[in-house]
Amino acid sequence: MSRTGIFAAAVVLLAGGVLLIVPQLIGRNARTAPPVETKTLSVEPDESYPSKAEWLTKYTLTERSGKNFNSETLAGKVHVVNFFFTACPTACPLQTQKVKELDREFGASGVHFLSITCDPDTDTAPVLQQYAKKYDADPDRWVFLTGDFAYIRRVAAEIYWSPLSERGHREDFVVVDKWGKVRGNFPWNHPEQITSLKELLATLLAETEPPAESPATPEATATADEPDAGNDPADAEELSEQAATVSE
Repeated sequence: MSRTGIFAAAVVLLAGGVLLIVPQLIGRNARTAPPVETKTLSVEPDESYPSKAEWLTKYTLTERSGKNFNSETLAGKVHVVNFFFTACPTACPLQTQKVKELDREFGASGVHFLSITCDPDTDTAPVLQQYAKKYDADPDRWVFLTGDFAYIRRVAAEIYWSPLSERGHREDFVVVDKWGKVRGNFPWNHPEQITSLKELLATLLAETEPPAESPATPEATATADEPDAGNDPADAEELSEQAATVSE
């Protein structure tokens, strides 16, 4: 066989090898990134859930210091509440960083911040204390709270109109006025919503008396087209359908 023939045969063999190898490499690369495990927030019907007449109007949880935190100490203080868990590798650290930014901007003006875990079995007071240190959280105006999960779930639903499950929560901030009324609920990962939240905080700080009419729902401030919430346990189920998907 001539040199030209040998060269042509080699090119054919090389091309065939590439065609065989490339699909395998593509397939291998496609398998290197496992699917991200997610958990969709849901609130299961609970026959033992208290009637509205028995709903909480105040609560006591455990702060990262190990001391009791009573919600009555928030009287006269504008505050922002978020739910999280320390083992969350994705959304929660970003959410907590956003709280830190808000604290830097409004903490000195008198706004208080409450970060409440939805994984209390893991998030004990010492764990929360270490977590709070990462964000230089001032304990005088930014508290991290834990307790019994069933009780925390009631606090979330009955006080803050927010559905909660173990390691599952809505990706938003709940804004409460000086008189303990929920005045707004804002997704933390939408810049335009954070702008609205800041405007509301400025308004609430300036208030010297409660509004003439209490807002019907926290959703009315952020998204007027969502259904009313916080009136009875069935509302929590409606809210759960709107809840975001969060990383486990």
